[in-house]
Amino acid sequence: MSTIAIVTVLYEAEDCLSDFIISLKKQSKQDYVIIGVDNSSSNIPGEIFNQLCLDNDIECIYLKQEKNLGVAAANNIGIKKAKELEIDCILLSNYDISIDDNLLIEKMYNEYKNGECVITCPSLYYNSDKYWYAGGKFDFIRGTTPHFGNRLSVIEYKIKEEYTIYTPTTFVMINYKVFEKYGFFDESYFVYFDDSDFFIRLKEEKIRLIDSYYYHKVSQTVGAESEFLTYYMNRNRIKFIDKNFNFKYKLISNLYCYLTAIYRLIFKEKHPKQLLMALKDAKLKK
Repeated sequence: MSTIAIVTVLYEAEDCLSDFIISLKKQSKQDYVIIGVDNSSSNIPGEIFNQLCLDNDIECIYLKQEKNLGVAAANNIGIKKAKELEIDCILLSNYDISIDDNLLIEKMYNEYKNGECVITCPSLYYNSDKYWYAGGKFDFIRGTTPHFGNRLSVIEYKIKEEYTIYTPTTFVMINYKVFEKYGFFDESYFVYFDDSDFFIRLKEEKIRLIDSYYYHKVSQTVGAESEFLTYYMNRNRIKFIDKNFNFKYKLISNLYCYLTAIYRLIFKEKHPKQLLMALKDAKLKK
């Protein structure tokens, strides 16, 4: 029986799946099942996903959704499916990643199983020698979740802490009891800041930062600076602030967000319509 359920949300995933599946196949720890929750409009990503798993002799479960439910809802579906299979160790993973360290999942699982932490994650690179994530925090002034070491090389930034309070859900192992205690991802976010909203609730839990790394093809699935990203990033940022910050920091961070939005609209915003719509919908709680 599998001890780990790898939950990945598929969306028009044709170009990235091969690297993802091959990376998993090379892992030393192989007692896992991949649960693919497909939000795609076509059946092609699902066909590729199932064929790659078959070709690599990987156990998989494929769950096709009738429409795009968003990342938060799809992750929840995968997590609950894992529990139906009586698997408590959930590894949330993007499919647009690749892994060089063939011991990565084993390292994460050993720490998860033997240590005090019920959440483990590795560092994240966005190219061969620069970090995208090496720990994180909540910025109550700007309403963001900054990544330590972001865009710095491994020589420029040395990881000092073994624990962190925030991690993106691109590759993170979580015990199911965390969801039982704190709840699942808030599906009203759809995408972006759903992870921030989840981890800010986990005040009593420590996230163990594993001494390893993986690669993420950042924004490849939605496109950097797209209309989609502009809308959801800005709407959800304010939603996150209004839901989770106290009065003092809610006031400060909202002021910061709106002033910077005005600056962007005047000088450099590529998608002003989407930004204005995001600000409006955030306050109307859409």
